[in-house]
Amino acid sequence: DWVKSKKKIQIKAGNKDVPYVSTNDIVTSWFFSSIKAEFGFMAIDMREKIPLFKPGLAGNYENTLVYLPEDFKNPELIRRSIKLLKRAGVPITQLPVFPGMWRGRAGLITNWASFYEDVEFPNCNQIVHFPIYDARVIPDTMALGVIFRPKPGELAFLTLSQPSMTASMLDSDATHDFKIS
Repeated sequence: DWVKSKKKIQIKAGNKDVPYVSTNDIVTSWFFSSIKAEFGFMAIDMREKIPLFKPGLAGNYENTLVYLPEDFKNPELIRRSIKLLKRAGVPITQLPVFPGMWRGRAGLITNWASFYEDVEFPNCNQIVHFPIYDARVIPDTMALGVIFRPKPGELAFLTLSQPSMTASMLDSDATHDFKIS
């Protein structure tokens, strides 16, 4: 499938700085590129990325990595940025001041797959599970992407965006064979 082919390309490249790319890296690079984002925002769980934040620690330890197009042009840059906890594009570019970020086309991605747990109710059989999000709060210039598990052993991608952004995703190479697992 599409994700496996992208991973094989990365392995053949043999980049010693980035020994692997994850499904998250591939989908994030594709998502921001396909919507032609001027800015990309990735919510990341800080557990185990900073020694102080252990897996069992109660609380919500997250941050957002901000990307410009040079930072998300390939999955290796996404992987490197997660490792460094900062943008990894070369040359290093200056982020605009805060209000300027909201004037351009943007993407926000989050990965909920690792948080999946079966929901079991007596006398019920779960068919599929989807994230719920109020699309009315998403600005017209932003697309939201969520990587999630609809059921055990499967990954899926949900997007909420304006029709023009959705159309550009559907025109990209990934959606011709977009079964993640």
